[in-house]
Amino acid sequence: MNFFLGCPIWAYKGWMGEFYPHGTRPGDFLHLYTRRFTTVEGNTTFYAVPKDETVTRWTNQIPPGF
Repeated sequence: MNFFLGCPIWAYKGWMGEFYPHGTRPGDFLHLYTRRFTTVEGNTTFYAVPKDETVTRWTNQIPPGF
């Protein structure tokens, strides 16, 4: 049995210093998030459907199998 652990967001600035190193750029949050978790809740569609470019950028920041 496999477990996929994650949070509902990856861009929480309150994690700076504890989860993300101080000085981390918000654009690097997703990449660093994927080093600790195996999934994330994509609740962005609750607010709006993301643009194709946005999804492509996210895809380029995550490892295979995430």
